[in-house]
Amino acid sequence: MVALFKKASLKWSALGLAVAVVIAGVALTNAPGVASEGIPQTALSGVQSVKMVDERVGWVLTGSAVLRTTDGGAGWADVTPDAVAATTSGYAAGALAAVDAGTAYATFSEQGSSSIFIFRTADAGRTWAKAEIQQEPEVWRGDGAPFVKAFQFTDANHGWLLAGFGVAMGSEAVRVYATTDAGATWQLVDDVARGDALAPGSLPFGGHKTGLVFADPNKGWVSGFDYGDSIVLYATRDGARTWSRQPVAAPAGYPTEGGSVETRSPIFFGGSPEDGLLPVAFHAEASRPSSTSLTTGAPPGSPPQPWSRRRTTRSCGASPTCSTGSPPMATSST
Repeated sequence: MVALFKKASLKWSALGLAVAVVIAGVALTNAPGVASEGIPQTALSGVQSVKMVDERVGWVLTGSAVLRTTDGGAGWADVTPDAVAATTSGYAAGALAAVDAGTAYATFSEQGSSSIFIFRTADAGRTWAKAEIQQEPEVWRGDGAPFVKAFQFTDANHGWLLAGFGVAMGSEAVRVYATTDAGATWQLVDDVARGDALAPGSLPFGGHKTGLVFADPNKGWVSGFDYGDSIVLYATRDGARTWSRQPVAAPAGYPTEGGSVETRSPIFFGGSPEDGLLPVAFHAEASRPSSTSLTTGAPPGSPPQPWSRRRTTRSCGASPTCSTGSPPMATSST
């Protein structure tokens, strides 16, 4: 459990404790007395993603269906795209993005195809349009489509997709795609799927990429880890066309050598790149329990500012070496 702190101007103030809930293998059910909309139980299982746009309306992507609620989750309607529901070859769900009560996007892969399919609706799931991102045979020889590692829209028109092509020897090939027309078409804006043949300003082939997030159509970040000796965070200010590594200094006493620290996608509030949190996980040494810290700092292009943590608690379990004291938070400069 950690305490979240939010930036206001140059000061940070506590928001209170935030509890992270990890759901694995959870099945959605309809509340007693709420119409099931004819949804089979198989469509309610295997939750992949949950996106609530307000306290009542939300979207869920399961292993084989897209569901929507208008009553805070008490009941669910099956709004799966017809092309997915009717197929006999088998679609597998990938990722979900929701903009508002009526607008959502879902990615699927189809058995025997190397393409990523993106479905979009602007009428609360009554109809869906379909787009396809194809892969060249010389780039992707895998069984099925590349893995969708991150999928996000900052508004109804601007979206990004991070596709993973596999990890080997401490490196990971990825591609970043962008859309500016509500998902109708997708452009390859950064290609790290051809090994070391990279364009200037591209993301590196080395290291693992754990996520991608944008605060607005231009400013974005890629998190991850590598087997070097520093915290990994890449930033773009031109919509993913060029990237630069953003320095982040670890707190004293927490090692970063050999892939022992990992970042996850930053979390931003209200679409502002000035107001956000960066999760940083420092993995365990033999003599120290694992810990996860939430830090936050200045966006690319702004004056250097310290990243600070006001309060963090860690679960010690039975470890005789566990300490609940919190070290100083990381600092960052751009």
